[in-house]
Amino acid sequence: MRNYTGKEKLSIMVQVADFLNDFLDDDITIGVTDCEKYLKSVPGRTINLKKKAGDPIPEGSGLKQAIEAKKQISTVVPAEVYGVPFKTTSTPIFDEQGKVIGCVGIAVNLEKQEKLRTISEDLASAFQEILASVDSMSSEAQQLTELAQQMSSFGVKSENSLKDIGKVISYVKKVSGQTNLLGLNAAIEAARAGEAGRGFSVVAEEIRKLSDDTASSVESVSEIINDITDAVGKMLEFVKKVSEASEEQASAVEEITATMQELSSRVQDLANMAGKI
Repeated sequence: MRNYTGKEKLSIMVQVADFLNDFLDDDITIGVTDCEKYLKSVPGRTINLKKKAGDPIPEGSGLKQAIEAKKQISTVVPAEVYGVPFKTTSTPIFDEQGKVIGCVGIAVNLEKQEKLRTISEDLASAFQEILASVDSMSSEAQQLTELAQQMSSFGVKSENSLKDIGKVISYVKKVSGQTNLLGLNAAIEAARAGEAGRGFSVVAEEIRKLSDDTASSVESVSEIINDITDAVGKMLEFVKKVSEASEEQASAVEEITATMQELSSRVQDLANMAGKI
């Protein structure tokens, strides 16, 4: 491949400047200069620096800085200056002795990148809010799981206590039956004693009444305890379902959190990339 001289490169850039926009999708403006003035200035579709051949290179411009620093210089011009934000890249052209003889500056419209950056930042902000909500849901799900576990533990204790009460009721029933039998025997013995056992007969009758009342009360208490036992059993079943559901919810929330964090990281990468374009 032929090696072009610095002057040839400068001349070629002047010639092709008019056509570069036709081959590029980006909206660009091109400036070609020697070390003092513009040799060519081609405005873009939205960027117009209002320069023409023969105009001096502005002090402090990217072109001037590149010529003085003898290296490529990139700068970002905010929308307030020319109406649209753009990035300029100024590249010096050297002759065969390494002396700067000119410069080529290309300005690229950054509106698309700015929109991308804004959208990325908005998405990142939205993801952070969603993550905060998901974290709150995760905490609430965990609390619900713990509450369900506490309720389950309480239900088991209640169930065990009811079993113990049932044992006491059975014992009271047994005592009541024996008391009734004792009263019956006492009544028989009182009848055999005749007139002498009349007072003892009254006591025996009261013992039998007490036994009957106790048996009746025990039966009522047994029915109530059975109802409570059934209710506790249903509560334990319900608590079990709630606990399983809350554990599934907590697991699902963890998966959502992990996914959202990954997406948030990707969006942040996108925002960083947009800021570097």
